Amino acid sequence: MLRLSQDDVHRYCSLLSAIYERPGDDKQHKKHHWTVKCAETPMLVVRYAVAVLQSALNPDNSDAPLVGILAHSVEGDWLAGAELLRAAVETSVKNARINLAPAKPGAEMDSASAAILGEVDMLQTEFDSVITVLSTYSHV
Repeated sequence: MLRLSQDDVHRYCSLLSAIYERPGDDKQHKKHHWTVKCAETPMLVVRYAVAVLQSALNPDNSDAPLVGILAHSVEGDWLAGAELLRAAVETSVKNARINLAPAKPGAEMDSASAAILGEVDMLQTEFDSVITVLSTYSHV
């Protein structure tokens, strides 16, 4: 996640550079390219969050979910971790939507942006499903 944070900063700086670049033939192309790149980072955050939670349910492809064999004393810790991941996912999904929204109200979204948002939506659904399963292991 730290690497993704660093990537996000670099990509956003590149987007700002494209936005404030002098007008030229490829200014719009660069701006669009870096807008899409900026939206990819939140999608990766969601992808990693899903992977982390899935590993808690199925570590090393074993039959026993990790959260099912953890001591009751660490339940609060994994619940807190899951909530932090949920906040990261919700923020990342909102960020991707903001980054990819058409600049002009009512304008149609381009296919690259729509594809990223489609993947983000699928990953968020998967994340929510894993959270639901994990919550069945809670004693709270």
